[in-house]
Formats: sequence, structure tokens, C-alpha cells
Amino acid sequence: MISSEPPIRRVTIEAFRGFRDRQEFDLSAWAVIVAGPNGTGKTSMFDAIQWALLGKIERLEGHRARRNVEHIVNQYRLGDRATVELELSIRGQRLLLRRSGDHRESTLEYTESGRESLFGNEAEQALNSVLAPHEGITLDMALTTSGLLQQDVMRAVLEAKPAERYRHISTVLGLSDLEDFEDAAKSAAKDAADLAEVARTERESAAVALEGARQQQQRLEDQELVLAPVEIALAELREMVERAPPFLAIDIQDPPRTAPEAAALAREAGRLQERMRQLRDERDAFESDRENLTPEPHESEERAREQAVRKAEESLLEAGQAKRQISAALEAAERATEEVARLAAAAIPLLSTSCPVCGQTIDPAEVERELRTRAETSENLLRLRQSLDESVTKESVAKAAHEAALAELDSIRSSRRAWANLSERGRQLDQELATLVADGGPVRVRTVQSSQQGLDEDATTNYLAGLRRALLELADVLQRGPAKGELQRSAAQVRNFEEALNSRNGRLEEIAQRATSFKSLADASVDARVEVTQERFAAVQPLVADIYSRLDPHPAFKSIEFELDTYYRRGTTSPLVKDVVEDILADPLVIFSTSQANIAALSYFLAMGWTAGERSLPFVLLDDPLQSMDDVNVLGFSDLCRHIRSNRQLVISTHEKRFADLLRRKLASRGEATTALVLNFVAWDRSGPSVERTLIEPQLVEQPIRLVRS
Repeated sequence: MISSEPPIRRVTIEAFRGFRDRQEFDLSAWAVIVAGPNGTGKTSMFDAIQWALLGKIERLEGHRARRNVEHIVNQYRLGDRATVELELSIRGQRLLLRRSGDHRESTLEYTESGRESLFGNEAEQALNSVLAPHEGITLDMALTTSGLLQQDVMRAVLEAKPAERYRHISTVLGLSDLEDFEDAAKSAAKDAADLAEVARTERESAAVALEGARQQQQRLEDQELVLAPVEIALAELREMVERAPPFLAIDIQDPPRTAPEAAALAREAGRLQERMRQLRDERDAFESDRENLTPEPHESEERAREQAVRKAEESLLEAGQAKRQISAALEAAERATEEVARLAAAAIPLLSTSCPVCGQTIDPAEVERELRTRAETSENLLRLRQSLDESVTKESVAKAAHEAALAELDSIRSSRRAWANLSERGRQLDQELATLVADGGPVRVRTVQSSQQGLDEDATTNYLAGLRRALLELADVLQRGPAKGELQRSAAQVRNFEEALNSRNGRLEEIAQRATSFKSLADASVDARVEVTQERFAAVQPLVADIYSRLDPHPAFKSIEFELDTYYRRGTTSPLVKDVVEDILADPLVIFSTSQANIAALSYFLAMGWTAGERSLPFVLLDDPLQSMDDVNVLGFSDLCRHIRSNRQLVISTHEKRFADLLRRKLASRGEATTALVLNFVAWDRSGPSVERTLIEPQLVEQPIRLVRS
């Protein structure tokens, strides 16, 4: 994938994170140093490259308090869509990527020189096929394992699950084909096992069917030995007919000679038995209801109660009329008295203030009150009010007597209706029995006088049940007459089931052998994959250890290695650091500080990038790797950066001025066909970062210094 020119040529950013206004960066150099203080937008530039390639920034997803928090579009351009353009040169072919969107969704436009642009999923697939063309490696995996390292995700490889870490390492080492073969062998073994289970189920079904056929054959053979003669069954039937009760008519002069005829007579007997049982139940319910009723009242009692009701109604009407007459007289007297009192009150003011006879002083108000009191307590009014009270009492008594007479009349009428209904039920019962007699048939009831006859004894029902049983036995005997042919058919069926069972046994044995072979192949593939992976992984270990020793983060644990193991037939890897003096192994996540653990992760990241070879991306993006590594050997890391620059484009950022100056010297060209530049992020304001671009002058020497390492 390495070409004659740097793979990342240019990046243009607008309305994305720290960039409000549109800015374009020329990255056409094999080494790009991004320098500047923290908070000036360096990480936003790395995020822009990642977002353009993947359409997401995974490290920021966990920091959002709510799902609708915008973390892609610049905060001063909310409502707009962020845009990042990335110009690449891959194998001499110019590519232009343009992604626009926000935190909810984004759209990629992919353009190759001389071809029409692709959009959406087609663009994503085209980009993945160009940057990650090898099977088993996605662009996301390639970028996060060996292409882009940011400080927030530096330790992700150490914190990953052992099985996931193993899968990444084996894929980067080119061992994905072994994994694929192992998965295919396991899948084939599982399919064969499932097929064997199906064949086993089919074999068991055939065995059950064969056992059922054999039991049927045995039953027919037993019946053939113990079949009762037809004459015996006919004799039993004739005996039942002779013992018929007198009220039943059994017209079976010619006994049935076929099973359907006997079965039809059995159904007739059964229907008659069921109908007589129902009639008997209805008759019993009728008798029970008649016993629970009160004695039936005579018609004369109803007429007497009706006459009493009429008399009570007349008394009630008379009392009501008398009450109304007295009430009217009382109202007239009260109006006359009120009129006299009003006239007297009107005449009082005409009187003098003193009596002309005795000379006493006259009080008009007192005289008016006295006149009204005497008028209201006159003898006539008192008599009328007493008469009204008496008329009200008489009306209440007459009303109660009327209601009592009505209740007695209703009771008598209800009793007469109940007796009438019961009589109707008795007539219906007799009619149903007469209908049963009229129905006729070979098994029928003779003419009877009422429902009492033929329904009082259990002998009727018991006899019909016995007759039905004798007819069914005769039908069964007649049905078994041709049992010889059925026995032959049953034997043929047994032979067919035996052949089917033998066939399924052979198929099950074949499939079981195939499943065993696939299982052995799957187990062997696991063992082979573990062995090959161990060999390839052992070849990578020195490179990881060499990078780790150059950075030298810990005073005691000077070596790092990855332990390879198989757990439940699946590969796992675990990072371990070693104190070679005391021969002690430990987990770096447990005993290391944050900065020391980050150095271990950086060693793994760089080693994977070198080991991947053609499978790796043609560039390495390191976002301020020294941010959380205060113990790093800066000089050793600078030498590693020169090695990276030799076969891949390196874009590295730092907030340390001394480290930036060291990188200027280390990454400067010394006669090679490489270039280096510095993007100095000077400051940041609301419009975005202020950036100065500077090319690094080559540093040529006549005689290169050769370093010898003991």
C-alpha cells in the first residue's frame, strides 16, 4: 500500500468540533508534527480524520450525558452540518472523501479520479475495500489497532476482553484464515451433529411405528384365536328380545347379518334409552315442583278477593272525597277569618287614642294582635281542623286495607298461575311420551296411558342398555368376520416398518460417523491454530519487548509479553510485564500507574502496526502520546518515530515544546526521499484554531554516524 507520495494529502474542516470556520491543512509530508498548547484544537483535527473515515468518534459516546447532546457540530454552528474533506493518495490513485452530518447521522461521498462519485453505503464499502482490502479486517479494526492512537483510548487494547484481543492479534498477524477454517470446521461439525440428531429422531419415530404395528398384529392374532361365533351373539340377542318388558315393542324377527345393521339397531336402542331417561328426569322434576306448591286455591276464592279489593277501593275513594271536602271548607273559613282580621286592622287607625267610656289609652298594635288571635281560635275553625285530621286518618286506614286486599289477590292469582303452568307441563310430558310411542321403529314404546307407566322402574333403562350392548357385541363379531385379510395387511405393514427402520439405522450410523469425523477435524484445527498462533506470536513478542524496552517506563518491570492460552477451545491473550531479576510476572493494569500502563499500550500499538505489514494502514496518527506518559524515554520514542516514518506516513501531535523540537531534529530528512512539516497550533478563538505551517529543512551529513548496540 506504500506509494511514492504521502497517503494523506489534505484535510479540510468546517463546523466540526473546535472548527467553526472552514480551514484547510496541507499534510503532504511523510512526517507531520502537530504542536501547540492544550486546548488549541489539535485533537479536533485528529477527530475530524477519524470521523471522515468511520463516521463516528467512539471515545466520545460514553461522555455524553444525553443521547441528543451534539458532539460533532461546532457549538457556534448548531443547526448546521459539519463537513470534513479528506484527500488521499492510495497506490498512486487520488481519492476524495467528503463526509457531512451531525451526531445523529452522516453521509459519505467517495470519489476516485476519473470515476463517478459514490454515496452512502456504496461509498462506505468502497472506502473499506481500498483501505482494508484483506478479509477479516475492517477499517474500524485497522484504524483503532494500528492506525490511530488517541490519549483517551490508549489503554483500550489492554482493557479489552482476552478473546477480543486474541482475535485482533491473530487477524493482524495474518492468521484469520486459520480462524475461518476453524469456524468452518466447527460449523460443519455442528451441522453434522444436528443432522445426526434429526436422523436419531427419525429412527426413534420408525421404531415407535414398528412397535405399534407389531402390537396391532398381535392383537389381531389374539382376536383370531378367541373370536366368538356369530350364532352365540345371535342367541344372546334373541334371549334379550324375549325378555322385553310389556310396554316395549322389539320388532327384530330377522336378526341382522351385517355389522352396519346391528350397529344401526344398537343406535336405535341407545336413542330410546336416552329419551326415556330424559322423560323420567322431567317427570321427577314435575313431581317435585307439584309437592312444593301450596294447595291450589278455588276460583271462588279469587272472586271473593276481587270483591274485597273493589270494596276497599270504594272506601278509599269515599275517604279521599271527604278529606277534600273538609279541606276546601277549612280553606274558605281561614280566608274569611283573615278578611275580618284585615278589616278590623284597617278600622283601628280610625279609633281615637283613648277610650270614650273609661278614658284608658288605646294601643292599635295590641288591639290588632288580639283581633287576629281571636279570629284564628274561633270555634268554627277548630271544628273544621279536627274533622280534617279525622278524614286523613280514615283515608290512611282505607289505603292500607286496599293494599292488603291487592296483596292477597296477587297471591291467589300467582298460585293459580303456578298450578296452571304445572298442569301444562304435565300435558306436555304426556304429549312427548305419546310422540315417542308414535315414532315407531324396530325398538319402540307401546301405547301407554300416561307418563307414569313405563317411567317408574329402572328396569326399563337397564333393559335398553343390555339390548344395546348385545347389538354392539353382535356388530363387533360381524365386523371381525373378515379379520384374516386385516391380519395379512397388518403383517405387510410390519414388514414395511422393519425395512424403514433398517434404512434409518444405516443412515444414522453414516451421519454419526461423519459427525465424529467433523468433530475430530474441528478439535485438530483448534490444536493446529493454537500451535501456529503460538509460533507466529512468539515471533512478534521480541518486537513488542524491544519497543517497550526503548520507552523503559518502570524501574523493575523491564520486559513485556503477552500470554497466549486456550479457554473453552477459544484463544485468549493477556498482557504481562516481567521483572527479569526476580522472575515475577504481573498484570500492568493492576500494578502500573496510568502513565506506565499507557506506555505498555503504546508498545503493543506500534508493534501491531509494524507486524501487520501490507494489512496495516499506510499512515499512523498519534494524538499527543506523551500526554499521560510522564515517565517515557523521550529520546527512545523519538527514534521509534523515525522508524515509523520510514515506511508509513506519521502524523503526531504534542503539547510539549521540548518534545516538538526534538521531533523536528529526529524527523528531518537526511537525504532520504521524505519530507517533514510542522503545524503549529498557536491559539484558539471562537472561529477556530490559528495554525502556522512550516516545512522542516533537511539535515544532511557527509558521513552518517553508525550506532552500535551491545
